[in-house]
Amino acid sequence: MREQMIDAIKRDMYQARQFTGREKFSAQVLKAMTSVKRHEFVPEHPNSRSYGNYPLPIGDGQTIS
Repeated sequence: MREQMIDAIKRDMYQARQFTGREKFSAQVLKAMTSVKRHEFVPEHPNSRSYGNYPLPIGDGQTIS
């Protein structure tokens, strides 16, 4: 699920390259996205939703993007 999310984010970033000036993430960002266990930050959601390419609430009015 995480790999699918990262692939979707990479596609989004490439498509937005004319607005952002970047067409891919740095190696450090990719390493963080592949190693951080996103499901541990969204306890009220089932794991299957934790790796969707959309923001999820993590409490106190905050979201994980």
